[in-house]
Amino acid sequence: MGLKRAAAWPIWDEQLNPGARFRDEIRELIPSADVFLVILTDWSAARPWVLQETGFALAANIPIIPISTGPASRRA
Repeated sequence: MGLKRAAAWPIWDEQLNPGARFRDEIRELIPSADVFLVILTDWSAARPWVLQETGFALAANIPIIPISTGPASRRA
């Protein structure tokens, strides 16, 4: 993975402890991040937890880098 070659160690949901409360674990991990990389797809932009996690990073003063996989459409 390109991020690891750049000495960046991404964390995503597959690495979380089974049985743990997903939201609590994410909330604990975000403040220890050097940067918060949010990948925005048409699907992820419609998910409330993407906004919540981005809000956690913003509240913790973690730099946020949004990456879009293409034009996003807003779904009602």
